[in-house]
Formats: sequence, C-alpha cells, structure tokens
Amino acid sequence: MGVVSTSTLSRWERGEEGLPVEIFEKLLTSMNISYNEIITSEVDIKQVIAKIEFAYQENDINELKKIIIVFT
Repeated sequence: MGVVSTSTLSRWERGEEGLPVEIFEKLLTSMNISYNEIITSEVDIKQVIAKIEFAYQENDINELKKIIIVFT
C-alpha cells in the first residue's frame, strides 16, 4: 500500500471520507491496540485519534514515523 495523497488525508481529517478498514487495522496494529479493545471500549477511539493528532501537532517525528509505516 502506497502513501496516500495529502488531499485524501485531508478528507479523512475532516471526516468527509471514511478511513479504509485496511489502514485502520494497520493503525491499530502499529499502536498495539486490538479490535477487542475497541469493541469492548477498553480503548476510546477518540483517544487513539487524539494520539495521532497530538503527534502531528507536536511534530513528534518518531511517533509520526511509527504511524507512517502503516502507509508503506
């Protein structure tokens, strides 16, 4: 899977387009979160999104690199 375009990423961020299941699975894997944790509310999806947004806003290169691996 290749790197997504900035316009696609922007649509995901604005909620105009859903995140493909395959990418969501890889994001969960990269953050060591299982589907069961999401389904049983052991992990709040808003916290997952906040973690990604925080790394982006703080320009946390190491954390962003972990997330970017999902797209390569």
